[in-house]
Amino acid sequence: GTDRRLTYSMLSQGEHLRTLFVPDAVSETVAPQSLFHYLSQRRRWGSNAYFNNYFYLAGEKMITITRIAASVEVIRLSLVYYRILNTALFIASCVRHVSAIKLVPMLVVGQLPSLWFFCSILLEPELRKRGHKLAIGYLINKCVSPVMSVIIFTKVATNLGSQVWGVSGVTASSGPVPPQVEITDEEAKLFEVEVDDLSAAEKGEAPLLLKSLLDDEAIAKPERCRLKDERGDVEC
Repeated sequence: GTDRRLTYSMLSQGEHLRTLFVPDAVSETVAPQSLFHYLSQRRRWGSNAYFNNYFYLAGEKMITITRIAASVEVIRLSLVYYRILNTALFIASCVRHVSAIKLVPMLVVGQLPSLWFFCSILLEPELRKRGHKLAIGYLINKCVSPVMSVIIFTKVATNLGSQVWGVSGVTASSGPVPPQVEITDEEAKLFEVEVDDLSAAEKGEAPLLLKSLLDDEAIAKPERCRLKDERGDVEC
């Protein structure tokens, strides 16, 4: 939502401005590890995406293609319940009487976004490195999106105006915060392992995180000192 808002603020300065894809800026984060946390995240993202598209649709100095894309997004999100019913009617129609010739134009138009998705993966080196993950995510999304889209938009519609950022006290790992304990120098060496930071984050490994917490705790504790002034010694 903040990215969309920032993009809108930039584009509203003039129609000659464009956004660029920078491969070096690609990053990965730890996905929510529980359904409750996932739905809370998607509710926030869905709400921001839905209302920010209205800014693109009716905002100042927006180019025509941006307004068209925003209108498609608004219609797509607003008709989520109709799309589920339409899909069910389509499947029922295919079971009763199906004509391959009539399905070809629909499949060509309907799968153009998927074709562009895979072309982008093949053309961009940074995306090509993560091609297997994106392909798996694509298949999972196709399987669960009919159900999850209804649930997520329902949460968006029933939480209009909510300013809640997310789930309070829930982290990406959906687990309890590790306690801050004091360890010796020998024990600290156990944490000094050479691992890929990104892979460790994806797997939920916490040695580096715990080590950083211990370092922060050490920094937060100042050493005791003695100050001498005219009134006497002062400890701090």
